[in-house]
Amino acid sequence: MRQMADHNFISKNDLKVDEYNYWIKKAADHGSPQAQYEAFTECISENPSEVLAYLIQADRQSYAPASLELGRLYACGDEEYGIMRDERKAMEFYQKAAALNNPEALYLLYLMGKLEIPSREAAERHPDAYARYLQQAQRQKAFPIMPAAMDGEVPRTVNPGSVSGKF
Repeated sequence: MRQMADHNFISKNDLKVDEYNYWIKKAADHGSPQAQYEAFTECISENPSEVLAYLIQADRQSYAPASLELGRLYACGDEEYGIMRDERKAMEFYQKAAALNNPEALYLLYLMGKLEIPSREAAERHPDAYARYLQQAQRQKAFPIMPAAMDGEVPRTVNPGSVSGKF
């Protein structure tokens, strides 16, 4: 069973949905990290905590795509899975996936470094880090109507009374 999942002998196109889910679940239950990841991505269960558990099991076995996906979930947060947004955890998962030579994670970390994207904590310590981008956008009239607040903060160059709440 594990060999089938690990070597892609099961193809989603070769089986009916119920049969495919059955075999992926069986391989995932036998410990195949690839099948555990597949069980998550294909949502083989109606129970979100069950498919999330498969993803976590795959990550614990150092399966890079699972680590990357957990990073994505923590980067944005996901109510369905009960995951609150946590940039620190997201970075840990991205770094783990990169350490496992996942090309997507490597490129993502490269871009974040190249673009000098600060963490939320760094942005809170240095509030002007994002403000300058917003100010540049305002000067270039990048938005037809500038929002009164971005991410809960009123930009310094926008007079809150001068912006209508209509978008």
